[in-house]
Amino acid sequence: MWFRVITLIFSEYFSETIGFDVSEKNALRAKELFKKGKSIQAHFIIGDACTLPFKEQIFDVVSAFSLIEHLVRKEKFVSEVSRILKKRGVFIMQFPNAAFPIDLHTGIFLPQIIPRVLVEVYCKKILKWDSYHIKNLTNKETLRISKPFFGTFMQIKMNYSEDVIPTKFFRLLYNIFKKFRFLEICPLGYLIICTNPIVSTLPSSSP
Repeated sequence: MWFRVITLIFSEYFSETIGFDVSEKNALRAKELFKKGKSIQAHFIIGDACTLPFKEQIFDVVSAFSLIEHLVRKEKFVSEVSRILKKRGVFIMQFPNAAFPIDLHTGIFLPQIIPRVLVEVYCKKILKWDSYHIKNLTNKETLRISKPFFGTFMQIKMNYSEDVIPTKFFRLLYNIFKKFRFLEICPLGYLIICTNPIVSTLPSSSP
């Protein structure tokens, strides 16, 4: 969902936009969505976010919404983004809060106290996933990964709409959290906006 929506939004403000996803299915759906639009310039590429097929310093803006928690090589991905961004280019990254008591990917309550092996069994047996590779990050962990590659940072607490919360029970909890202003203390996610340094000081992007 994020892939299609974010690409559509950015395409309205930039002369050329590229949507990049590992899933061919997502790319085909996005192409169908854009066929319905008018005068929107966008391209869709399938590939690995940790090995981006672009030259150095060619993008003004790169965005990654609900992506980094799915990647095994998180630092490699961030280094690749820094590589393809122009100097003073902007990187926008959104990710779920690992400290939030509900995992929005699986619907598990208090995932922080459940052994990962049990989460993997639940996802494979109950949710029928082929594999479980999600590792949510706290805000501090994401900053630690990103700071070696970027200059300035802006951090924003982010709360999603109710319709992305899995099951009626967790939506009830979500509304209780919202009513008692718990979401102001522990948001569902974060948005980080950072810029590429004027003078490149990129660490090695080798695996």
